[in-house]
Parts: sequence; structure tokens; C-alpha cells
Amino acid sequence: MHAGDAFNRNLLMPELKGNICSLRKVTHSDRDIITRWENNPEFWPVTETPGPFTTDDIKAFIESCRDLQKDGQERWMILSDSGRILGCLDLFEYNSSAQKAGIGILIAEKSDRNQGIATDALITVIRHLRDQKLLKVLSCLIFPENTPSIRLFRGVGFEAVSEVEFKGRKTISFELRL
Repeated sequence: MHAGDAFNRNLLMPELKGNICSLRKVTHSDRDIITRWENNPEFWPVTETPGPFTTDDIKAFIESCRDLQKDGQERWMILSDSGRILGCLDLFEYNSSAQKAGIGILIAEKSDRNQGIATDALITVIRHLRDQKLLKVLSCLIFPENTPSIRLFRGVGFEAVSEVEFKGRKTISFELRL
């Protein structure tokens, strides 16, 4: 084994361990799967994606979402116990003075949903953020018709704080105080 092999393997190792899933920060090896997700029109109504992304767009995104304090955003890949990538969790719109960030989650395959994976991933990241004392508030916007997401975020302690308009649509703003 070359020294570089050990380094690359360490990049793929989980950084956060939940009860049923693990999370690790995004790497360039995730480019193809992220491109597939970001360019899947099925997800666009929830993510408000404006249209397809190029491979270069995704490469630039990966470069810009590894460190919450430095980049203002951070993407975690959600992994099964066998190491299969199930989805991702994003922290974004980091505001250091308010110690606040937005949060979003995707479990990509329908067959992987409703199995507690998203709940476990959220709880694991929330625990990590509390331990780091980096944030005081997490927030998310959810469309009222997205009842699975509303149930998910309420289930881990988020509370509805207001109704707001987002890109011309009514959304519910949720917050969790850490």
C-alpha cells in the first residue's frame, strides 16, 4: 500500500457515527452521485434547484462546502453500515455572529426512506454541533405539503416559528435551539 492509499481511505472513513448510519464530509469521489442527485428533477420541487448542474459546477460546490466556518456551508454524506451512500445532510447560510445555520437533508432512494436514517443522521449532526459549541440555532424552511419533512424535523425537536414566503411559495420556518 502506498502512503496516498491510506490517506484516500481515511477520507472515506466515517467521521460521525450514529446508531444506524455514519456521516463523513463530502469528497471529490462523491462528484458523480451528487451530480445525479442535483440533476434529478424529482428533487427540484423541494430543493428549488433552478436546473441542471455541470460537472464543473459540482466540483466547485464540493470545494466550497467542506468547512462551515470557512466556507459558510458544509455537506455531510450519509452512509449505511456497509458504506453505501444513502444521501446527504447540508449545513448552509452560516452566520457566525448569530451562531446560526440552515440545515437540509436528503435520503435519495425511496427504498431507504422511512427507516429512521434521516432521524439518526440529524440527531448525530445535532449532537456534534452541540459538542462543538459552534452554533446556537439551526433553521430550515419546509413547504407545508412536505409532511414527511415536517414530521422528521419536529421529531428531533425543531419548532415552527413562522410562515414565510420563499421564492414565491408559502413555507414554514422551523428552528432548533442547541
